[in-house]
Amino acid sequence: MKTIIALFSLLFSLASTAQVWSTLSDMALSSNDIRQFSVYGDVLYIGSNVSLLNSMPTSGVFTYDSLDFQLLSSAPAPCYDFEVRDTVVFVVGEFLNVDNIPGTGGIAALTSNGWETVGGGGSSPGECAWFQNKLYVSNDFNVMGELTEVFGFACWDGTSWSAPESVYGFDVGPRVMCVFNGELIGGGDIDLTTEGVPINNVARFDGTHWYDMNGGMSGTVQALYPDEELGILYVAGNGSLAQFGDVSCPNNVVAWDGNSWSPVGTFNDINYDIKALTKYRGQLYAGGYFQLNNVTEKLAYFDGVHWKPVPLAGTIEGSVNTLTVYKDQLYVGGTFPEIGGLEVPGLARYFLDPDSVQWGVPDTTDVVEKIKNNHFNVFPNPAGDHITIQFDRAADGELLVTDLNGKTLWKEALAGRKNIRIETSHLSRGTVFVNWINGVRICKSRKVVLN
Repeated sequence: MKTIIALFSLLFSLASTAQVWSTLSDMALSSNDIRQFSVYGDVLYIGSNVSLLNSMPTSGVFTYDSLDFQLLSSAPAPCYDFEVRDTVVFVVGEFLNVDNIPGTGGIAALTSNGWETVGGGGSSPGECAWFQNKLYVSNDFNVMGELTEVFGFACWDGTSWSAPESVYGFDVGPRVMCVFNGELIGGGDIDLTTEGVPINNVARFDGTHWYDMNGGMSGTVQALYPDEELGILYVAGNGSLAQFGDVSCPNNVVAWDGNSWSPVGTFNDINYDIKALTKYRGQLYAGGYFQLNNVTEKLAYFDGVHWKPVPLAGTIEGSVNTLTVYKDQLYVGGTFPEIGGLEVPGLARYFLDPDSVQWGVPDTTDVVEKIKNNHFNVFPNPAGDHITIQFDRAADGELLVTDLNGKTLWKEALAGRKNIRIETSHLSRGTVFVNWINGVRICKSRKVVLN
């Protein structure tokens, strides 16, 4: 009866409040260290490094069904990631064994019969993903099962381990992984495949080889979020450039459409590390350890123009490590002791009424100032078979080459580039204009003579 009353009270409060932060039932954790969220079916799985949940010993995975918590028996510590397939829970992390069962170091499986080994376990992986009916584990280990020369990336097919081509740099193997467009995507601080193919911190894997993603992203990739509805992969971390440096991403987050990169926000709102991404009410949310408009914030959302602080969150100490949406609420996990005025052990939730969602209106004043203060040059002039356009800093909008009558001869989107080369050998000789036009039709032109 108490549960019914509590649930009714919660629903009433949510219905009567546009924005509200809340704790999870009567949860009490011994420390603030939430590492990972995943939703499977009707249950939220939570990965952590805490020793007690409501005075019950735990150091790994526990579940939440929006009313009650359930411990996974003798869960390993600490848990970095997990995958659930059918009735089996695969857990990876920095642990020596589970229940003193041999071969359960670093990775173990909870089945209906209890904890079991996954091919003998091995070093401590930090990430796992299910791809092509196999379990892939990654990040900084060299032993897995009977394999003793693994390069931070291994695959379990249900019978044995194998070590496919990997990626490396400062990180050995991907730091984060997800599946997008039928491929496994891996990110981190990585710059080469083990077969010598250059990459830039994010790459795609087809089950055999890793491939560059059109120049990738500068800086360490720490978060991936596949938006299946829009067919976009969001990539974030602490990098400010993408696509071989041609695309500026001032907020350390970019979108990949399968062919090219584009920034998520052109204003410099976020500074420093983004560690988690998710979508809630149609808007992209980011968590991490960053500054927002030069104020230390750990949680932000994108309104289509600017990144803004999540309402009522207040000052968040520590870090936001993971985000997800579960039963119509945004769940936030990390190392913070307080959020939204609530004392919470690194785990809280946020409700936003659908009617309260606000989308930003382009700040044309800022846009005009950015255009005015960004000059571009065209050379050589006169030109032969090509011309180069060079901006003072990264520019958006598009470039158009027109003739004396205003007819468009060529156009291309800038997408945050500073330099662009145009082949002009196919154009008629004479005078043309190179026009820079942005979304509010602010335009600059340069006259060029083609010899």
